[in-house]
Amino acid sequence: GIQYYFLIVPEKHVIYQDMLPPGIMISKDRPAASLVLSLAASHCPVEAIYPQQALLTGRSVRDTYFKLDTHWNTYGAYLCYLELCRRIQKDLPLTIVGNEDVTYFSVDHTGDLAVRLDPEPTGQEIAGRLIRPLGRNIFENRSYSRGNVVIFENPDRSLPRAVVFRDSFFSWMLPFLAETFSRIVAVSCTEMYFDLVESENPDVVITQTIERYINPGRGPDETAGPPIDVSAQ
Repeated sequence: GIQYYFLIVPEKHVIYQDMLPPGIMISKDRPAASLVLSLAASHCPVEAIYPQQALLTGRSVRDTYFKLDTHWNTYGAYLCYLELCRRIQKDLPLTIVGNEDVTYFSVDHTGDLAVRLDPEPTGQEIAGRLIRPLGRNIFENRSYSRGNVVIFENPDRSLPRAVVFRDSFFSWMLPFLAETFSRIVAVSCTEMYFDLVESENPDVVITQTIERYINPGRGPDETAGPPIDVSAQ
């Protein structure tokens, strides 16, 4: 009875194709796009949520990705949060954060692209935060990248519960989802830990991945950490 959702984050260069050098084009047959179409055309009960259009449309308001980073910014993450929640709403009643509940501002930012240059450039980038957040980060194992575990809880215990298997892009979405779910256990990994799903018994399981990992030639992730146990948290 657990609802499952599969979220693919579009690459930055898919959303900013107009910024690519002349002569370079994004393939319509790239693996992520092919998978989205194949799932939609099949009888598979799982569809791929791929918020390309929402992120493209959002650019008319403000940037959706950092300039000096491969990641999206808070605004891009919020737009994807809305797309995900609207899909989940077809199966479960949800409380969704409104745009009026988020404030945006400029910050100095050096991203994962800028750090590869010497000297490292910085720039004014768009950031955001919830005005009156209720969800709280109650645990984090401080593991960097793969193996990171973070748990959010909301005082409204009537809200549904979620388990998330994700990458770094989901970090910007977690504060919003912490307003929508009573408890979220989010693990940075490329696998699904069924023992964690069984112990948490959530209403929702979400797999999120950046589209570069939708690769038919990619083998198992040798950097994956050991099984995750959050039963004591």
